[in-house]
Amino acid sequence: MIAWLDSDVLIFDPLVELGLPHGDDFTARREWLPPAVLDESSVYLDHWKFSCDVLGMKWDDVPWIPADGLDKPQRLMFNSGVFAFRRGLGFAEAFADCTERLIRAGVAYGHGAYWHNEQHSLMFAMLRLGLRWRELPRSENHMIFNAQIDGEHAAPSCAEARLVHYSHSMDAPYWPRFLARLRRERPENLDWLAEHGPIENERVPRHPYALALKFSRNLRSRMQSKRSIRAVHEWKARQA
Repeated sequence: MIAWLDSDVLIFDPLVELGLPHGDDFTARREWLPPAVLDESSVYLDHWKFSCDVLGMKWDDVPWIPADGLDKPQRLMFNSGVFAFRRGLGFAEAFADCTERLIRAGVAYGHGAYWHNEQHSLMFAMLRLGLRWRELPRSENHMIFNAQIDGEHAAPSCAEARLVHYSHSMDAPYWPRFLARLRRERPENLDWLAEHGPIENERVPRHPYALALKFSRNLRSRMQSKRSIRAVHEWKARQA
């Protein structure tokens, strides 16, 4: 079994379901943020249908998953920050192949954002291989992104979470609010965490090689975005 964990996670207690204890082949948590499809009027339908066309799959074969707590029913879509799969089933190869195919074909949102293809390929690779799967409970990928720390759209309490996926919530601008939330919900972990934050992101690398690499990557990314915008328009024209 192989488990993937993004670097922006905090593990508070031992992970159980991530170890595939029920005999399943794959597990991950749903992603409910855009471009998740919550109903058939979604503005992202074309995006997903374009993806299916590229991979030789049918959108109708993408299953609906039921509501889970505050999460509404939706078409299957995984968050790629925390997942696990069994060895020897060809998943890694299928995952890489789907990702490469989608990017090369120019699949992207309307403004050229193509990097989400990696996340979407989790679901496509799993369906292509017909793997047995089970959704990871929120407790083992409890997402508290910076826009969900507090307020009207705050993520549910993480008091029972084994793993918190914080994204940018530990960055300096959000750190006081994130720490205040954990003071309420995870006071037993507060002292340890307070010593490790906030996270300072170096936007402009100081080393010349790192700066040149960043410039090169940004240039290639802009070029890919332009190609993707053109590819999306061409696909939509063929559907008309």
